[in-house]
Amino acid sequence: MATTLQVRDTGLHADCVESCPVEGHENIMAVGTYQLTKHDDAADTRSGTVALHSLSTSTDGDGAVAMVNKSLVEMQSGVFDMKWSFPRVNNKALLGLATAAGTLDIMELHEVLRQEVAYIKPHPVHNVGVPGAGPFGVDRPDRHDVLIFGTFKWRAHDLFGSEIEVWITAWNSHDLNVLYTGGDDAAFKGYVVVSDLS
Repeated sequence: MATTLQVRDTGLHADCVESCPVEGHENIMAVGTYQLTKHDDAADTRSGTVALHSLSTSTDGDGAVAMVNKSLVEMQSGVFDMKWSFPRVNNKALLGLATAAGTLDIMELHEVLRQEVAYIKPHPVHNVGVPGAGPFGVDRPDRHDVLIFGTFKWRAHDLFGSEIEVWITAWNSHDLNVLYTGGDDAAFKGYVVVSDLS
């Protein structure tokens, strides 16, 4: 029988969870959320977050697992799926996200010193094919040692020019320059991303 080790309120519906396989970050877990808010007098809105948590086991042998909140990124849309690239790409730990806005976002894991951080500016976001899309918001990461920032974002799927949802993403485990997606347009797509990530 399974035993519950930790419970967290994600605020929004937890859609996906990915443990980081990148050497040196094996204790990091990313959680993606999705929330559809219906409005009577306006278009429905979708929101989401990417939260990072650090996991560690106790040293006294009781098997207890500690889970520490590290950082939270507010997304412009819900997150349906996420996958870490393994191993590093150009010495970077990257996380690919499939979003409800039909975009594929690539985020980069950053380490900072364990000290009070009042604010931090996000890593510049390069938008490919998504007019008007801006940088991701990053919360105040008091005493956090790991942050994640938006690195690249582009419209991965659309249907006759209309925004549709991207449901899944995966790195090619044999060629880390290739990222795959699938969405509501019934298309399976692959992207070569190495030249933009150096």
